Amino acid sequence: MKFPIVASIGVVTAALATAGLAGDGELPRGLAQVIVDSDRADDASTAVQLSQAHGPAAPESTQDPPPLRVDESALRYFASKGDTARLEAEIARLRALYPNWTPPQDPLAVPQNSDAQLETMWRLYSEGRYAEVRRAIAERQSTDPDWQVPTDLLERLNVAEARARLVNASDLKQYETVIQVGAGTPSLLTCSDNDVLWRVAEAFAETKRPNRARDAYLYILKNCDNEPERLATVQKAASNLSYSSMQDLLSYERTNSAGALEFESIRDDLARRFVAAGDEDATLEVDPKYLQRVERLAETEGSAADALLLGWYQLRRKNTSEAERWFRLARDKQDSAPASQGLALVLIERKAPEEAEKVLYPWRDASSDARATYFAATANLLAIDPPVALSADVLQRIAQETMKSRDAATAQQFGWYARLLGQPATAVQWFSTTLGWKPDDEPSAYGLAISHKELGDRAGVAEIQRLWAAKSDRIARLGDEVDGQAKANTAPPGSATIAAGSAPIRTAAAPAKGAPLGSAARGCHKRPLASSAAAVRRSIRAAFRRGRLLPVVGASWI
Repeated sequence: MKFPIVASIGVVTAALATAGLAGDGELPRGLAQVIVDSDRADDASTAVQLSQAHGPAAPESTQDPPPLRVDESALRYFASKGDTARLEAEIARLRALYPNWTPPQDPLAVPQNSDAQLETMWRLYSEGRYAEVRRAIAERQSTDPDWQVPTDLLERLNVAEARARLVNASDLKQYETVIQVGAGTPSLLTCSDNDVLWRVAEAFAETKRPNRARDAYLYILKNCDNEPERLATVQKAASNLSYSSMQDLLSYERTNSAGALEFESIRDDLARRFVAAGDEDATLEVDPKYLQRVERLAETEGSAADALLLGWYQLRRKNTSEAERWFRLARDKQDSAPASQGLALVLIERKAPEEAEKVLYPWRDASSDARATYFAATANLLAIDPPVALSADVLQRIAQETMKSRDAATAQQFGWYARLLGQPATAVQWFSTTLGWKPDDEPSAYGLAISHKELGDRAGVAEIQRLWAAKSDRIARLGDEVDGQAKANTAPPGSATIAAGSAPIRTAAAPAKGAPLGSAARGCHKRPLASSAAAVRRSIRAAFRRGRLLPVVGASWI
């Protein structure tokens, strides 16, 4: 995160202009103390409270103050250039340093410094040419060893150079350096230069010290009055702080000069950001007022993005009916990969994988998450028992995508789908393909073994048993089963979980290890009645007359 910087004397003098921040004329030390403490602990209980920004009041002196000798040359220079902003900042700085000092009525009447060399140094400094000031000081000291650099000039030069180092470190993302420079130069950390405060806050956030970052932003809202900069502070903080920390900041909202709440103009964007945070963290309960605000935006402004935010928020919390409502609204406004993926996840969750596959197919290649969700839909679709009468076009495109992506889960389900349709030869091809992609897939090995057995391929069964007997008891015991059981065209009993994005999807799987073939154990998907199976086959044959499925190695499905 970068912020524009004007490297000039006006910015530097503004950084030192502490009048109005500390009524007693002292520099506010709260934020600097927080920076110093940041290396000791990063826990809110040990943090110095920024509300205690001012140090203890100095005891009142009974002696008359000594005569003031204030260097007013910078006032004359800024006035001669017509630079009102820098002139006012310098006046504020001098008032903070010298509470009894009275600004001259006419800064142009300030007498020019009788020391021409010193006058040149001040001019170079006011132009931001700090390296040249250092050279001029060195040259003067080499020719005049008795000459003393004015303390005021030296202090201001040190602060200006520190600011330049801090800004440079921030731009280079050297965040520890930003914090070190800020800790060593507390006079930089004032409301006169909120850009420095923003950079320090960002440095805390980037170095995983969120409480310190919050404290830095809070310092501005507690102590600084510039309305545009207060608004910018909240905007910048929203990119770096958590939802809960942002609520702390918003509690310091004021009524602005127009009589409105000062952050109202960004309230919609804040609400969107907070709901998005809830999308990422399912445990975060966003205040209903923010959800309601985004709901109004989704319904009235016509943006699909707002409906998407709400859809993902509700899906993360298993509120599938609400999630479906918002995903469908988002797709109505603008069909997109995120909207289709979200809707597909909802449809899979409520056991409507056929629609999920149709919705997501056009967006299947949009991202790895979209592809994973698509294959969750296809695997669930093929696992339905009795099988769904899918058109040849749908079967063909699922097969093509499965082969292209080498998706083992869908390929395995194609094997069980073929068995449910009484096609053991095709099942052999799909189970074999699955094992080629995922050699340790025991359910596919089992499906391959029972398909070989059904085809009377004893050599095929023996080879599977040779490879898997030590790893799968049910494969090892396959020959012990009676022929009638071995020939059953059952889908695999039980269920397994297929991950699809963030939503677990239930789908059929191979029989549990140790379960006998044809077992009627709990959860077993029994063979469909002959009449229903025949109806399914007739429907599929009719579809095949209008199209063609691409099988694994050319086998017919019918």
